[in-house]
Amino acid sequence: MRLTQIFIVIGICSLPFKVTGQNANSVITLDEAIEQSLFHNQDIIIQENNLKASVYKIKETYSRLLPSLSTFGQFQVRKGGQFIEQQSEFVNNAQTDNFYGAIDASINIFNGFNNLNSIQESKNNKDAQAQLLKRTKQDLILEISTLYLKCLISKELILIVENNLKTQETILEKVAKESELGKRAEIDLYLQKAEIEKLKLELLKANGIFNNDKSSLTSLMGSEPNSNIEVIEPLKLKPEILFDSTNTKLDSLYRIALEKRPDFIRANSNIKAAKNRIRIQGSSILPTLSAFYSYNTGYNSGFINDFSTQIDDNLLNEYGLRLSIPLFNNLKGRSARQQAKVDFYNAELEKEKLELQIKQQIAVAHQNYLEALKTLIQTEKQLTHAELVYDLETERFDLGVSDIKRYSEATDDIIKARSDAIQAKYTLMFQEIFLKYALGSLKYGTI
Repeated sequence: MRLTQIFIVIGICSLPFKVTGQNANSVITLDEAIEQSLFHNQDIIIQENNLKASVYKIKETYSRLLPSLSTFGQFQVRKGGQFIEQQSEFVNNAQTDNFYGAIDASINIFNGFNNLNSIQESKNNKDAQAQLLKRTKQDLILEISTLYLKCLISKELILIVENNLKTQETILEKVAKESELGKRAEIDLYLQKAEIEKLKLELLKANGIFNNDKSSLTSLMGSEPNSNIEVIEPLKLKPEILFDSTNTKLDSLYRIALEKRPDFIRANSNIKAAKNRIRIQGSSILPTLSAFYSYNTGYNSGFINDFSTQIDDNLLNEYGLRLSIPLFNNLKGRSARQQAKVDFYNAELEKEKLELQIKQQIAVAHQNYLEALKTLIQTEKQLTHAELVYDLETERFDLGVSDIKRYSEATDDIIKARSDAIQAKYTLMFQEIFLKYALGSLKYGTI
């Protein structure tokens, strides 16, 4: 039984726990970073609140089709000359208590289709707000993905320098022994020490860059800037070929962007809403027809009958139709309609401007993606040759054929080749993300 308990304890201790202590690094995946950023970002919260308000606005415009119902009650004291029924005479300085109450209802029969156009405008405004929220999320996903990739690059560069530093320290021990035995010149020992100090300086700079990138990332995630986090490369972030670069044309990408880009869809919704506003302002110069009904009564303390009797006797039902024809309103209606037309023309201009921007972004994203793909292929070839040179130079150095200077040059070349390969790899990943962003297909869980 005791042996079984020991095995259970060992099995529990071997489980992969996420360490969240103050001095430990918490592993944060790209999906988790995006999720936290979307949850804490104030701009996202503001746009979500605006979307809720636009939904309520639709309900409010629909309710305008229903009858309006209100109740009214008024109590007042009147002092001065008035007829007092109880005294059957006009009293100069009389004081009476008065009450009036009513229940009123009305419904619009025709108001130049103002209500219908208001409904359509509120729907278009809601669609525009939904697209703005979607594009705001894409902006944030692009920003957090860029910072995350920068952290991955910084982390990989640190590992490259650390591994090379360990190798160079091992070589220093060998050079020191050979120098003591007289097999190597003393200058080789100093050159190797200088190489190690140079690598330590590069490691210090790389750590500084990594800490700055992590600080920016954690700040955007809504965490403390000095939070200890660990970034890892997800399997789905492996570079992939999005399309055949020889067959894919910019026109097809441009058409995809016009169908998916939230900001372009929002521009179309804004144009539709502007058209509705023109019709709404145009209805202000048209006649309006409404039906009304009022159920009211009143009381006056100067009359003979008591309160309840007067309330019953004074009950009154009023109903009818009300026609209103605007003749002159100081040009307010005409001015508002002209402003609505200006808003419509400006919305069309904004759409044209956005189309040019989309076309430019697609062209740049497409070109940068192809260049990043070619750069990755070239850096992989460069790394292969640099590794061959480094292995041969290491072998020559161990045999005492090569000097420390040539070996240091080979070391610098292999570090640069590995750094270039890492940067090319993540640059291609970023260009994939940016291309999806330019196409409007970037969303949480797709990268």
